[in-house]
Amino acid sequence: MSTASRPLAVQLGEFVAGLRFENLPPAVVDKAKAVVNHAVTVGMAGFGTERAGAARQAVLSQERLGTRPVGAGQGATLWVEGTRVTRVGAGFANGVAVAVNNQCDSYHMLTHPGVLIVPAGLATAEGEGRTGRELLTALVAGYEVQCRCARDFICVVTFCTRRWRWSG
Repeated sequence: MSTASRPLAVQLGEFVAGLRFENLPPAVVDKAKAVVNHAVTVGMAGFGTERAGAARQAVLSQERLGTRPVGAGQGATLWVEGTRVTRVGAGFANGVAVAVNNQCDSYHMLTHPGVLIVPAGLATAEGEGRTGRELLTALVAGYEVQCRCARDFICVVTFCTRRWRWSG
């Protein structure tokens, strides 16, 4: 079966399943490190905002884990303050901090992958005790999937010839 006739989900699934850190070009590894640096920096800048504070408080009221040690199955950390919460809670609250000031990364103005992928990736890597190489490989996979889906599926309506796109 040719690549063109296989569903995109199958193609992307095979890509992700076969991705190995050792096969990533150095420029891709550098870019993956840069997106982590960017998201964490922007998240730290957004930490003190009202929306980021509200997200943290919601997570702290429902998802707090206490002072368990870092490692597999142990949740993840809220950036800046260091409280241990569930991985989902950390991904959400840290993601809000990244998104709040609209300084997140962008792929052709179609999607903002770092808002979702970096906080979720860091929380998962921390909570499962993964290595930095595993984290970077997962981030590359996440960016590829999200950006390919954005490129191939975000609806562009008739008046997009004027460079507008529908986002509803």
